[in-house]
Amino acid sequence: MPVSKESERAHERVTARVPGHVYDMLTQAAELEGATLNQFLIQSALEKAQAVIEKEHLIRMSMKSAKTFFDAVENPPPPQARLIAAMKAYKNSFPDAGDSFPHTEPHTEDHAEDAKDAKDAEHTEDAENAEHTEHAENTERC
Repeated sequence: MPVSKESERAHERVTARVPGHVYDMLTQAAELEGATLNQFLIQSALEKAQAVIEKEHLIRMSMKSAKTFFDAVENPPPPQARLIAAMKAYKNSFPDAGDSFPHTEPHTEDHAEDAKDAKDAEHTEDAENAEHTEHAENTERC
C-alpha cells in the first residue's frame, strides 16, 4: 500500500531555544492548564495560527461601507446595455440554456454610448440570425 504524503509528515519536530525566564513562564502556564510543555506549546501555537488565518479570511468594513455593500446586494442597479447584449449573445449561442436571465431595460442614464453599442450588437445579431435561418431554409429545400 503506497504511503501518502500526510502519513509521511505525521510527526514533524519543532524546536525552539528560549531564554530561561520564557521557559519558566511557559512551564508554569502548561502546569496550570494540566498539560505537558509540548502539549501547551502545540495548542497555543495552533490557536494563534488559526486566529491569524481567520483574520486573513475576514472582510472588515465600517458600518457605512457595510450598509452600502448590503444595499447594493439587496437592490442591485439595473443591468447596463452591454450586459444585456452579452446575455442575449450567450442565449443565442446556447439555445438550450433557457431563459435564465431577467428581461430588464438597460440603465442608460449615464451610458448612452453603451446603449448604442448594445443596439448595434443586437442589430448585427438579428441580421446574422436571419442569415442563418435563410441558409437553413435553403438547405432544407435542396
